Amino acid sequence: MINDPKSFWQRLQSGVEVAVAGTSSDSLLGVRDAFIRFFHDGLDRTVSVAVVPQTVGEAPPIGLPFSDEETLKLAQQRVREMEKRLADSYHFYIATEGGLSSIEIDGTMRYFVRSTVTVSAEVGAVAATPAKPLVGTRRRT
Repeated sequence: MINDPKSFWQRLQSGVEVAVAGTSSDSLLGVRDAFIRFFHDGLDRTVSVAVVPQTVGEAPPIGLPFSDEETLKLAQQRVREMEKRLADSYHFYIATEGGLSSIEIDGTMRYFVRSTVTVSAEVGAVAATPAKPLVGTRRRT
């Protein structure tokens, strides 16, 4: 990882190359669209974006992890594996993992599907976990 953000951003002027864990077309198109929108809005011009699917690790687990920690760990593990295997071949490395999350609100358990997205680049890494409630999964405690 480098500590020169200016150099990193200058390398992106000719195009952005992104390695994505997995081969789901929905994920790949979502990543591509997000990067195109981000760089178009930020630079006020079109920047080419190459999104390359990567096979990472073992087969995905059956079912969803039951905690945010497990979900985040899986996403981070996939990103680290790509970084190690691909070295500095790409500008960004991205992995997303789905997991279950629950909280109690007014005596009722609420269940959510959370998708943790981990993005890593030469200048740092970030993870985000937006949540979507599962319909019909309320249970009184």
